[in-house]
Amino acid sequence: MKRPLEHLVTVAAKYQVRENGFRYASVARFPYRIVFELDDDVVVYNIYHTSRRPLTPK
Repeated sequence: MKRPLEHLVTVAAKYQVRENGFRYASVARFPYRIVFELDDDVVVYNIYHTSRRPLTPK
């Protein structure tokens, strides 16, 4: 995951702002999505597997 995160820092402004001000970037060759926010720096909030169900609260 180091290489996709390094790439994300260089092109973060190109990703569209989506829900609640977050941006989403897919990782090439892997079924992961990076949820991040862009202020002065890139702040990564979550990296999740897109082919698995999210945990549901009980």
